[in-house]
Amino acid sequence: MLKTKIIEYYKPPAKTLELLNSIPNIKLEITNGYARVIERTNIKQVFPIIYKINNSITIYHFINEEANKKPYYVVEHNKAYDLNELLNYI
Repeated sequence: MLKTKIIEYYKPPAKTLELLNSIPNIKLEITNGYARVIERTNIKQVFPIIYKINNSITIYHFINEEANKKPYYVVEHNKAYDLNELLNYI
């Protein structure tokens, strides 16, 4: 059996929370993300921060080096956005 260890916890950035909470008539649910490593290997799994907006839009927010250009992924549209594009979309 493979053992895993959580090495980092990710919380939503204050700027993102401030912008999402400023939108009127929005119900926002947030699940914090984390990174874990499989012990005895160097395999790292990254689990994103998940924002659920009005139970109709699901957004994954990846906080890592590979996704810095467009870290927000909207599941319903299979497309990545940066913060400004995401706010225009919502």
